[in-house]
Amino acid sequence: MTPSTLAAVDSDSLARWSEVGVAVGTLVLAVATGLLARGTKNLATRTADVAARTGEVAQRTAELAQEGRDDLRAQWRPVLVPVVDSLTQSVGASSTRLLFSLCNVGRGPALSVRLVLDFQPEVSGALGFGGWQHETVLAAGEKRELSVLLPPEIDRGFQLLLDYRDVARHDYATVVVIAESPAGGFFVYDVRTWADRSVTGQTGAAYPPFGLRNVGPPEDDRMTTTPAQDGKDS
Repeated sequence: MTPSTLAAVDSDSLARWSEVGVAVGTLVLAVATGLLARGTKNLATRTADVAARTGEVAQRTAELAQEGRDDLRAQWRPVLVPVVDSLTQSVGASSTRLLFSLCNVGRGPALSVRLVLDFQPEVSGALGFGGWQHETVLAAGEKRELSVLLPPEIDRGFQLLLDYRDVARHDYATVVVIAESPAGGFFVYDVRTWADRSVTGQTGAAYPPFGLRNVGPPEDDRMTTTPAQDGKDS
């Protein structure tokens, strides 16, 4: 072979080997890119799994915290129920006096107790507690005697509506349904209690009264009363 022929062969071989090198390099780069993409996808999947598990842990933590608050509230909740000794007593020919006791069978004090006698949809009135004309408090386990002169309009039955609050100012209600007995007099027909509900329509004492200065915290909301709807049976 002449020198010119050898030079041409070497040039062709170099070109072919260059093409092979480029092809191999491209293949290696493609494989590396695929592996990198697969690794990135796996990492993204694991990151999503970790984020989902973190969200589940956060949700469960919030649920446990709420359950703890609900349990603590339930443990110290006041519950007012009637304790019947002698329910009625005749006073004169046409008047009847209701005699019984209210007892706080819960573990927390009942604050801002309000009582309404409800015997007709269009006629109801606020009653004093045991002759008092103001709100009162029943400590846990305390029993208070109640004496109410019934209006002569009552001929079949009526209900006593009670609103009260716990120390955290959550609203509670008790409804005592009293029916007339065929044998004469009245008896307790039913007792219902609710949480987060107000039934008397009485807002309770305003604070501060008489233009006095407010010494409570700025977020104090003692005037807040839950309407008589969306209550929770308990």
